[in-house]
Amino acid sequence: MALIICPECKKRISDTASSCPNCGYQLTPEKVAEIQKKNQQDRKKVCIVICMLLLIPIFFIVIIVAIAMTEPPTVQSSSKPEKTLAKNEIHIFKQGELVEVGYTSYKVTESWWATRLKTYNEKPDAMFLMVGLSVCNKDTKARTIPPLYLIDQLGREYEASSKGWAMKGTIGSLDSLNPNVEKVGGVIFDVPKDNNYKLKVSGGYWSDENAFIELLPKAKR
Repeated sequence: MALIICPECKKRISDTASSCPNCGYQLTPEKVAEIQKKNQQDRKKVCIVICMLLLIPIFFIVIIVAIAMTEPPTVQSSSKPEKTLAKNEIHIFKQGELVEVGYTSYKVTESWWATRLKTYNEKPDAMFLMVGLSVCNKDTKARTIPPLYLIDQLGREYEASSKGWAMKGTIGSLDSLNPNVEKVGGVIFDVPKDNNYKLKVSGGYWSDENAFIELLPKAKR
């Protein structure tokens, strides 16, 4: 025995009844078969509607995810000056140009060769290359001056000489600058003279931004 819906009063009744007990609608085997067929069709329609309602949110989620994956990333505006270098870009500047990289700005004012340090009469192992420059902290809080290096034409890297750290006016990598404070001084390198050198400056200890300043050292003093 199964239940069917009376076409007259829409009540559920047994498919074996000869008439509807609610409204008296007469039922014959042909009418029962017709009603069962119609009820099955109605149930299929209901299932289709329910499935469509369940699939519509999934469809929109798939569309949104696809758009998000194909949409180019938004470029956020930066508060840094226009001269600031873009991340991972390599730029080469000339001696005398202002260079802004990361939170630090640099300007090499002069460079020259020397055979000794006059204050301590210290002699080099190779030759002293003296670099005069200014360093300024462009950040909103105090920052330590990043280390400075020389790079030759073969890509070899040279660090500053420890022989010059005690000299007055020497800029060391442990010096700290407050915001918008500039320090003018120099860095001393003990390197072979027969190479072409660039000063490598960086955006800071937590930055992978670098720039290179071509040096034009004068004859030894």
